[in-house]
Amino acid sequence: KGAAEPEGGAALLGRDVLRTCPRGTFFGKVTAVRSPAGDASSEPEGGGEVRYVLTYHDGDQEDALEEDVREMMDAHAAEMRSGLESTKASYVGRPVAEVSAGKKSFGKVTDVHLDDNGSIGFKIVFNDGEKRDVDEKTLHEFLALHAREMGDPDPKKCTALPEKIGSPDGYDSSAHARLIHFRRQQHASDDDDDGGTHDNDGDTNDDDGSTDSSEAEDPAPARDSPRTIRDFLARAPPLVPVEDRPLQEEIPSIHANSMWTALNTAEPENGFHALLDAIAVRGLVPSANLKKRLLRLILEGPEQEGIRFLEPNRSELAGRLFRVLSTRFPASRHLNGAGVGGVEIVWDHVVGCLQGPLEAHRSMAQPMRMALKLGQAAAALEVFSALFGDDVVGNGATAGDCRKSAFRGRPAQALFEAPGGLREALKWIYRYYAQNWATYADVVEQDDGSVLPKISHDAMRCLEAMGNLACLVAWLFCATQGMEMDSTDLALVVKETLSTELMSFSKEKRKELEFSCLLSLRAEYASPLQLTLGGMLGLSSDLRMVGIF
Repeated sequence: KGAAEPEGGAALLGRDVLRTCPRGTFFGKVTAVRSPAGDASSEPEGGGEVRYVLTYHDGDQEDALEEDVREMMDAHAAEMRSGLESTKASYVGRPVAEVSAGKKSFGKVTDVHLDDNGSIGFKIVFNDGEKRDVDEKTLHEFLALHAREMGDPDPKKCTALPEKIGSPDGYDSSAHARLIHFRRQQHASDDDDDGGTHDNDGDTNDDDGSTDSSEAEDPAPARDSPRTIRDFLARAPPLVPVEDRPLQEEIPSIHANSMWTALNTAEPENGFHALLDAIAVRGLVPSANLKKRLLRLILEGPEQEGIRFLEPNRSELAGRLFRVLSTRFPASRHLNGAGVGGVEIVWDHVVGCLQGPLEAHRSMAQPMRMALKLGQAAAALEVFSALFGDDVVGNGATAGDCRKSAFRGRPAQALFEAPGGLREALKWIYRYYAQNWATYADVVEQDDGSVLPKISHDAMRCLEAMGNLACLVAWLFCATQGMEMDSTDLALVVKETLSTELMSFSKEKRKELEFSCLLSLRAEYASPLQLTLGGMLGLSSDLRMVGIF
């Protein structure tokens, strides 16, 4: 990469390029040289300007002058180099294991480098002195094997790649399953073979635990969902003011510091399990300083010697701790106001989380770096969804409580502080919601092995968490405006936002993406919005095919 470039012509054939435009970032190659006469060949013929044919990863082609080609080559090289340091910080020193001819060998990652093709390679030194260069797929296999040899009860949470998209902790793939079923079968009768109801919990029970035999026999019964905000609030507990919520005993500072030190290492499982035991078993909560560190770890990634880098394992474990806190102490103030640990949640934090998956897609030429970024983005989005949900809907906020002053000092205040207020926050969230679905719809549906399973899994986690956040903001907008969730005013705002973001796609592709967005609005109180919006988008019959009507 650092050698002098050969001059023109066929010397540029096969070189990687990176193009950035308003539509996004595209990786490609120089595939042909076009002579001034307009014929594509390996060498230019005659005089005049020589043009190069660029073929991008999505199949598009375009012609470019040599000056433009070299600029895009430089951009590609810069992108590759930018990811190298963060990858080094994340993987150098990680332990690995290998089994060859019945013999187990242990070692560690000692260096990360770029090969002649611009791909990332990893140098491993084993205990017997053997040195080896491996690619990213082989490294994942070695990391997973080491986790299993060390007796990790859940090795895939930190290193291994799941074989296919499943339902690990904190991830519900029901909406994705309905989407895949619809796309592949395209027939309502197939819904009967997949379990009938397609409810979020997969059974035919009502909320009170009773079972209606007539509904159980119906292949696609209507969901038992509240039709209005008033119906939903009738089931919710009364709002407990933040200042009146009980305080639990905190983890002693000397123990909290030790647990944080153990968590913030290349092998954070020990610190995670110690904190989990303190929270879930002994009923203790992290101190304000520890919660501040955990939240910064989720939002910005781990830090070493003043440099922050990508390490989704630590971010994921910190996110699990926040979810355990929310479940263990649902009526406490440890996830609200000062309980966040002195980190004030602002609108920029929300925008940063929404942009996280899109930023990760810029690194698609480096699948391992893309997986790192997606893992961190998924953890951040899930924590934000839990924070806002616990702050508003989870605490039984009523329409009268849903005003800006009621959320002062609490995470949901950030939504009111968006430029233009809550209405613009609603548009921004659905705008990013559509952009992320347009970017990752093909990724989460591919099952041919062309995409790393971890990338598909984390992409779906991002989309599900973003769908939950979109439901919450829509509910909050309706509550502040005195509307119901089936209001045409709300549906029009969402429809115009989705249509604007997806207008560049063909009609068929746009309908698929709109349907994907609808299916991910899975919150119980969002069913009226799904139906109203589906009618406006002409997708009512499609919703009925998957049991939503």
